[in-house]
Amino acid sequence: MIRSDSTTTAPSDQAAGLRAAAAAGRTAEVQALLARGVPVDAPDAAGNTALMNSIRADQPAAAAILRRHGASLDRRNDAGESARDMATAKGDAALDQALGLAP
Repeated sequence: MIRSDSTTTAPSDQAAGLRAAAAAGRTAEVQALLARGVPVDAPDAAGNTALMNSIRADQPAAAAILRRHGASLDRRNDAGESARDMATAKGDAALDQALGLAP
């Protein structure tokens, strides 16, 4: 019998799921995937992480969860951008606070 639950999903698929959930602000899914051991900083083919996706999509709640789980602000994607760079360029106070960049 072939199962379609997360126990048979390839790690790269789970990492892609984490990046998608972060971009969509699906915080419960982000937490569940991290609890299953999906690497918080697993990049896509362009080097973007779930944290980068959450920043681009302006999802501070997802970004905060990822940071609490150790997501890097300084890891760079293939374009040379870090999550910190992306957040700085966005200039969103709520996002900065969620990331721990502002008081």
